[in-house]
Amino acid sequence: MVCLMMKGKPRGTLTHGNGERITVATLSRVWGQPEELVEWCLKDLEKHGVFSRKQRSKLIFCRWLEEETKSLKAAQRNGKKGGNPNIKGVNLISNNIYSNTSKKEKRGVGKKESVKKTSKKSSKKKTIKDVPRNWSKSIKLNKAWDDWVDHLIENKKPTFRACQIHAGRLQKCAVEHSVADALAMVERAIAGNWSAVFMPKPEQLLKKQKSSNPRG
Repeated sequence: MVCLMMKGKPRGTLTHGNGERITVATLSRVWGQPEELVEWCLKDLEKHGVFSRKQRSKLIFCRWLEEETKSLKAAQRNGKKGGNPNIKGVNLISNNIYSNTSKKEKRGVGKKESVKKTSKKSSKKKTIKDVPRNWSKSIKLNKAWDDWVDHLIENKKPTFRACQIHAGRLQKCAVEHSVADALAMVERAIAGNWSAVFMPKPEQLLKKQKSSNPRG
């Protein structure tokens, strides 16, 4: 009902935008309830003073919406005249009427300082020194990884993100194929002076040794 009253004409009354009164039948259709129940709800709300009625027309209206509309119109009139006459011509700074501005300025300074602090933290990117060395269970793979990181440092092309990708490829190769294939990846990359390690092609995979124990 309050939403309907906010769109009513005049504002705050239970009317349509064209000024026609909203009937019980309209409310029952809006709420999807029978008219008897709507009438009972309106009587109960009126009994507890939730809304009021105009003396002559008995039109339902909202008291706080009506007061808000009056204060809004008064503010609009005062704005056209140059401001509220109660504070017009008063030294606003000396009377500290706009004391909230100083608080806003302080808050603004605090925000700027916090932004600078966070930017300093965020600007501190991870370097090649932050790359973990012993991340594999295989000692040989950890040794090959050290050689690969040293190779990147010598070529001056190391980034933390690139090392993460390389380590993921080596780990994937070791899990899906074998540790020997992962070691071969590093050997090929260092020998070719590459800046990245690549997954081996099918023809580059090392053949697994067949079991020496014959069946039967």
